[in-house]
Amino acid sequence: MVLVWVGLGLLAAVAWYSVRSRLRRSLRCQPVEVDDEAIAQILEEGVLASNEDDPLDLEHIRKEEENFWEKTWDEAEEL
Repeated sequence: MVLVWVGLGLLAAVAWYSVRSRLRRSLRCQPVEVDDEAIAQILEEGVLASNEDDPLDLEHIRKEEENFWEKTWDEAEEL
């Protein structure tokens, strides 16, 4: 009986570690390297373009959420 609990505990620990490491890898961001070419781009264009995703438009998200909750939903018809 003790071996079963030890086995389940070990299995849970390995699963926790696996999920944690996979999550850390997915959330890791690549550092932006600033070299002479990047500085020239900043001076020319005023911004440094990178491979990162665009930031979320929180105002647009808020408006869409408000529109969703303002809708009225019809009750389901009973057959």
